[in-house]
Amino acid sequence: MELAKRDANLIQAVVENDSEALDVLFKAYLPMVYRTFTPYYIRLFDEDDWLQEARIVCYETCQCYDQNCGKSFGGLVDCKFNPNFRTNLSA
Repeated sequence: MELAKRDANLIQAVVENDSEALDVLFKAYLPMVYRTFTPYYIRLFDEDDWLQEARIVCYETCQCYDQNCGKSFGGLVDCKFNPNFRTNLSA
């Protein structure tokens, strides 16, 4: 429950353009990001590119996330990042 409350506070801060809150929230979900892209190699796409893509997805998810929707923030980030990742993988 504490994790959800922390995320809710950080998400609200991100919506209000707090870049430090985005950094804290993004770092909390880094293990999920690494788990997604680490097994793959894409020519001309390095770790910084993946992290930038994931940070953008995290920011965009904060902008549209509804805490009353019944889904966890992490689950929604994962749902949004995976298709983005697969698009880059098949390109």
